[in-house]
Amino acid sequence: MTWWMSPWRIRGMGRSLGWGLAAGFALPATVMLALLAGGAIGLERSAEPIAAVAAAAVSAVVLTALVEEILARYLILRFIEWRAGARVALPATALLFGLLHFGVASLVDGPGGALLFAVPATLSGVLFAGAYLITRTMWLPIGLHIGWNLATSAIFGPDVFGTHRLLTVTPLASDPFSGGLYGTDASLLTSAVLAPLCLAVLFAAARATRRIPVATATAEPAHVPAPRDRERELVTAGG
Repeated sequence: MTWWMSPWRIRGMGRSLGWGLAAGFALPATVMLALLAGGAIGLERSAEPIAAVAAAAVSAVVLTALVEEILARYLILRFIEWRAGARVALPATALLFGLLHFGVASLVDGPGGALLFAVPATLSGVLFAGAYLITRTMWLPIGLHIGWNLATSAIFGPDVFGTHRLLTVTPLASDPFSGGLYGTDASLLTSAVLAPLCLAVLFAAARATRRIPVATATAEPAHVPAPRDRERELVTAGG
């Protein structure tokens, strides 16, 4: 299997996508429930029709996650890893992921609110990149990303980006705790939940990349002549 196609191998795809979707949805949902129980946020039933929410789930959730994962993990992460190794590729792409979210948020809010949004995004970048390095497939990071976006965009989320959702999050506490305009995605509680997970992922990714060299994991195996082919080569060379 070629370097380009190996991350898309079908074997184990369903299991990786399933675990990714479940974990990606559960993480922000857990934060949302904790903030709701603590009175930091409120939830209001959206008047959006189900068809609009379903359309948003496909466009703003699935397609956005796919495009971002292809760009950030499939292309940029793998290229940097090929040139400089996983120890450079993982933090570099995570920082890039955070900076891109900071730039988008800066167009809506000032740098203070954008920074709150960018920190969890950077940590999630570590999580998604580590998921690829551990499994060497794109299915787990794609599942994680889709699950996360599904929870925070299609099911519950703020009005700041204008996407359709079932429940709208309204901040009731200070911005660092409630997430302010950006909802649970910018809450310090999200960063607190992600930080230990990222440490575990970094440890597992470091072990995985030491155990399986990049060239072995991504390149096609070299052709090894069969014994009879080797005998023919020796006879031909000797004759």
